[in-house]
Amino acid sequence: MIPWYEQKTTWTILAGILSAIGGYFVGEISASIMLGAIFAGLAGIFARLGIETAAQGIVVPWYKQKTFWTAIAGILTASGGYVTGEIGSVGFIGALFLGLATIFGRQGIAKLGPSNRGISAPTLE
Repeated sequence: MIPWYEQKTTWTILAGILSAIGGYFVGEISASIMLGAIFAGLAGIFARLGIETAAQGIVVPWYKQKTFWTAIAGILTASGGYVTGEIGSVGFIGALFLGLATIFGRQGIAKLGPSNRGISAPTLE
């Protein structure tokens, strides 16, 4: 298994997060949008790690998964942005469904065993 810090997915998501932070500091986007991008990026990284964990046959309860808590944080950030008027109802609903899709998608991946997906656990040779 490739360590998380050597994966292209991780570095692509981190580039997106840095881009959002840069956009905030130059005044192009608001703080709530920047935080939403950060939480969405972290959810992507944690979902990727969850896929590898599931491929090894390890099942982690939903309430102990980083993906779940990152998605909840993203939903709460979107809620705060909506309440303060930073984002509209369409942005809020989109973030809400993205967070729920992340949670349920991760649960679906966890329920599939490695044999159901044709994935075998990595072995050292």
